[in-house]
Amino acid sequence: MTHTFYQSDIRREINQSVYQKPLFECSFLWEQYFGTIKTQKRLGKELRWYMVQWVEWIDGERKSSMFVDELEHIKRDYGKSRGDIFFQVWIIQEHGTYETLFTKKDKEFQQQCLVNKGLQDERMRVDYGLVPSWREHMPDTTIILDLSSWIQATRSWYSKSCKRYINKAKKEDLSFVEWEKGDIESFRHVWYTMSYDKWFSVVSRETFVSLMDYLISSGNGLLLLAKKWKKIVAWSVVIQRWKKLIYLYGATDRSFWAIWGHYWLTDQIMKRGADHGYVSYDLLWTAPVGNDHHYLSWVTRFKQSFGWSTILSVGNYDLVFNSLLYRTFQFVKTRKLGKKVVKEDIVPQKAPLPTK
Repeated sequence: MTHTFYQSDIRREINQSVYQKPLFECSFLWEQYFGTIKTQKRLGKELRWYMVQWVEWIDGERKSSMFVDELEHIKRDYGKSRGDIFFQVWIIQEHGTYETLFTKKDKEFQQQCLVNKGLQDERMRVDYGLVPSWREHMPDTTIILDLSSWIQATRSWYSKSCKRYINKAKKEDLSFVEWEKGDIESFRHVWYTMSYDKWFSVVSRETFVSLMDYLISSGNGLLLLAKKWKKIVAWSVVIQRWKKLIYLYGATDRSFWAIWGHYWLTDQIMKRGADHGYVSYDLLWTAPVGNDHHYLSWVTRFKQSFGWSTILSVGNYDLVFNSLLYRTFQFVKTRKLGKKVVKEDIVPQKAPLPTK
């Protein structure tokens, strides 16, 4: 547990001291975890839901009486008040690791992923009463780039379009800069403008400053920039720990979008990581495989272009305490994203995932 970002001292400190979220401790099948408590006030009542990230257990074929007992304990301990809505658990155990460009191109594989996910979700509903869910920062699909080899070997996994964009950006005389202290408003402006258009949430200026202060002073993270004429083209916040790099936040200035600086910046981050002995770069949050209508599809295509491995995990499930409040919560969340929920027409049949 000590070498997973979501159950690490770094994540705990960021949640508690930087984001100032209340935490709680719980156990699942003899493992200890911490989670966050989210609250909102509506109609004079405080509404709460609980989120635990990284629970490494699942048996999709057989019902587990032990897990049923664990869920009953959760209901007893966290569903005491009418304001308690649900308990969300992110089960991270891997379903498989596949070549990223293969998962991007093979439509039959994508369809099989959707079928198997539908079957798994149905088992979780029937066996445990768990509702499938999704959160941007708790993905069931992620992309990890290998940095343990010579950087040219890593670059050989890039897609043709990725290589073309990087070569185009090289002609723009960009500079690669590690930020220490300075004007925070420039980063905020780039981030806010891009995130507003894409329906992403953006933390406050004070929270962002606090995050940067913590990461830089502790040595656990960096803010890395691509600049042109002393103006920010793109930036990425990167966690560095356990000889791994982990992408946390990033943004690109729309006025420089056509020069593809975000591709060049990612390539430079990977080169820097390889030069410093890091073994991988985890790009985190992507859309589920096969869901072309997901609101993260555009950033997923960007991350997929760097190749290497796509990791499929079990995903997120909600244990609902208050059905009426939960349905209201889901409705508001969907409206906030500005998108309609698209339900896949999945045929309930067994379809094993291919390997490659």
